[in-house]
Amino acid sequence: MKPPEGPFTAAIADRTLEVIRQFGRFRGGPDAAAASLCMAITTTPFEERETVFAALLTLCGVSTEQWTTPLSVPGGGVIASTPRDAMLMLIDRERTYLSNVPAHSAFARVVRALVRRGDLARLVVTPRDRLYSALVTAT
Repeated sequence: MKPPEGPFTAAIADRTLEVIRQFGRFRGGPDAAAASLCMAITTTPFEERETVFAALLTLCGVSTEQWTTPLSVPGGGVIASTPRDAMLMLIDRERTYLSNVPAHSAFARVVRALVRRGDLARLVVTPRDRLYSALVTAT
């Protein structure tokens, strides 16, 4: 499986920024925020969601070369999982149908790691035009 790489289309950039915007409005703890983010990604149209997830990973600084390395978080509490395993779960649409994502799945663990590392909080405060240009010019 070759991961989707940038530059991303305008439609993918727009959807990715919408997912980030939704995350910024969520006021729960990190686990609840991660669950909300999982739902936002898995309810993205099937033909876009893998690429939206790849775009989100790109903005969080996780390059495609790092997709086979488990994402760890400080303080523990989250079993590390690789972005590649999370992507394979997204591709297996029967296992991630709409918002039905088990909390212990590879996809949920990667999303929780991105939240707990602070990557998503950083993206929420980054100007939208800067994020957009980073996505459409990413290589």
